[in-house]
Amino acid sequence: MENKGVAVVLAAGEGTRMNSELPKVCHRCFGEPMIKHVERGLKISGFSEITVVVGSGRERVEELLDSQVKRAVQEEQLGTGDALRAALEKIEISDDIPLVVTCGDVPGVRPSTYGRLLDNFSSSPTELTLLTTEVDDPTGYGRIVTENDSVIKIVEEKDATSREKEIKTVNTGIMCGRAGTFRDRLPELSADNAAGEYYLTDLVELLVDEGRTVDTQVVEDEWEVRGVNTRRQLVQFEREGYQKQVERAFENGVTVHDPDRVKIGPWVELGSDVELENEVTLWGETKLGRGCRFIGPVFAYNAEFGQDNFVRRSYVNNASFGDRVRIGPYCNVRPETEIDSDVRLGNFVEIKASRIDSDTNVSHLAYVGNAEIGQNSNLGAGTITCNYDGYEKHRTVIGNDVFIGSNCELVAPVEVETGAMIGAGSTITEDVPSFSLALSRAKQVTKQDWVTETWKPRKKEENDQ
Repeated sequence: MENKGVAVVLAAGEGTRMNSELPKVCHRCFGEPMIKHVERGLKISGFSEITVVVGSGRERVEELLDSQVKRAVQEEQLGTGDALRAALEKIEISDDIPLVVTCGDVPGVRPSTYGRLLDNFSSSPTELTLLTTEVDDPTGYGRIVTENDSVIKIVEEKDATSREKEIKTVNTGIMCGRAGTFRDRLPELSADNAAGEYYLTDLVELLVDEGRTVDTQVVEDEWEVRGVNTRRQLVQFEREGYQKQVERAFENGVTVHDPDRVKIGPWVELGSDVELENEVTLWGETKLGRGCRFIGPVFAYNAEFGQDNFVRRSYVNNASFGDRVRIGPYCNVRPETEIDSDVRLGNFVEIKASRIDSDTNVSHLAYVGNAEIGQNSNLGAGTITCNYDGYEKHRTVIGNDVFIGSNCELVAPVEVETGAMIGAGSTITEDVPSFSLALSRAKQVTKQDWVTETWKPRKKEENDQ
């Protein structure tokens, strides 16, 4: 779904309270940098354009962003108003287009919240809509000051009076207005405050003084819009997020046998009758179809599983699976891997950048890299695709109904055609035609009685320990 708004993410701050050389928005929660969660939420919301304002440590931030995301640079840290000014210099849109401003350190905002903010603003005569929430401890937040139930200004913590500090309705740092409103009013901002910065929030008072209307949209779940400023806050935010995801899983027909040992990220999708046992971590845009059963420790990142998969003690990263796939124990499935239905990946198997069709077994102690394997084939224990020559990766192609014996090496590039068989212990360097038997073994030499005549095991001495 694509809406008609654009988004600006303010991510130029140093984040000094993190006590880190790493920019704050690069710190990880739910397995990914905070800025990636914000970027993903905006993309799913359907914004036509996203611009991220970078500043301190901008190289580290920019390398995390998708190529489609625009960058704007705030050369000096002069506040949120100045940061938005830097973004507007990069954005070529008409004045009547709605623009959502958000922050790089609020990784919990759901796409639906961004969507509602944009819809509410677009359907009302307001000049600006603020995303707000209520908190028990508003320390560090800008307070929403009202008069006769109307917003009159936002006061930052550093500039708030003692009475204003008692206000529990706070600004989340997220707002929506027309691009022209921001363009026209930003030059009017003043840095006459405790921090010597241009506050974007001062727009509220400017608009109210002109008789313009400023509206609010309340987010009920304070966690969703909580900013992260310290490592302690990061860990607490993450812990609460996992708890919320487990509760949501229960409500959707998922059994989590040990909630304290299961980590479900905010973008994970779980089908009904999924079972998660022991230590399970699901991050990124991982999807589990109906009836999947995971027995930990299991880690899955950006992985998609069909129905009735069984995964035990394994690691999966950026891979997809059909239905009824059995994985593990101790299986490592690496990026760019596609596994069809009814495949068996057994203990101590590693798969990388490969496709395996249905009903094929790679049961144990094997490495499959840069390969394409057909249906109903069998790779014996110790099978290795030798895909790297020290300079380039080469591809191995294995057809349907192929049987490969134990301890075989396939030196790529090589093709084993449909119905072929490879004898155990073979090193294959040439293509194997269909329905052929390929063998590559040195002649066995047997010397009878050699052991008893030439090799005597040392007898255990009395003083041996």
